[in-house]
Amino acid sequence: YRTVTTSYVIASNSQGWTWKVRAMVNGVWGPWSGTRTFNIEPVNSDPPIYTLTASVQSLDKVSGTVVINGGDVKAPTTPFTFDWGDGSTSDTFFPASHTYADKTKNYNVKITAHYNDGSSYTRYVFIYFTV
Repeated sequence: YRTVTTSYVIASNSQGWTWKVRAMVNGVWGPWSGTRTFNIEPVNSDPPIYTLTASVQSLDKVSGTVVINGGDVKAPTTPFTFDWGDGSTSDTFFPASHTYADKTKNYNVKITAHYNDGSSYTRYVFIYFTV
């Protein structure tokens, strides 16, 4: 292996990096793993900024009613789309509530924000009725 502390990655050499690993167990080196190939992010490319937040505010496991609260710093004027994971959807703002008929399952709620520039962003919230 090689360690270099005086270099940096530029866009032209960000693709096709490879690595292998091996572990030492009880003082003995094991075999090398298979080679993995990956790409790294070019210099000066920032990750996207996510502005939509959402979480379960309350969950009544007896009635099946969940309330999801959250917000979006972009303050979209179009209601969020909630796909409740049980075949039903709704378009509303936070807080949003839904009642599940089948409380023997867990659900993955898909929440989509719709922005004035035509773009959108989706976040997921998991609803656990069972462990």
